[in-house]
Amino acid sequence: MSPIADALTALLQARFALKAWVARIGFEHPNECWWGMRVAWFDQVDGELKGVGHPGLRGMPLPRGLPFPVRVTDAPVITCLPRTQVTPELAALDRALAMPGWSSEARDAVHALRCWVADAALWQKDLVAFYA
Repeated sequence: MSPIADALTALLQARFALKAWVARIGFEHPNECWWGMRVAWFDQVDGELKGVGHPGLRGMPLPRGLPFPVRVTDAPVITCLPRTQVTPELAALDRALAMPGWSSEARDAVHALRCWVADAALWQKDLVAFYA
């Protein structure tokens, strides 16, 4: 493994060290719309996205894990939107948000997601998200 993968593996051994690592090398986005998310909330937002023509949260190009191997058994759920997919996903979210028919809560959650993707586009970086 690479030195960064080894370092991240060591950090992830402590369950919430990833948050500290993100604060050190990146920044944390507001996540109030997703905090404490349960499957039913995920399904509601996913359904509303699909209802306006977006492939939905499960249809987004968000592979589980990081772009390098990490040896941790009790790690948070981590997804990574590669920078090559950031601009197309931003356009897809913009089209979805322009459509009518949203509940205000789901619209707020998708708008927060859109802001995360927009920042990744601005910085020309991958977007890494985690749920611990």
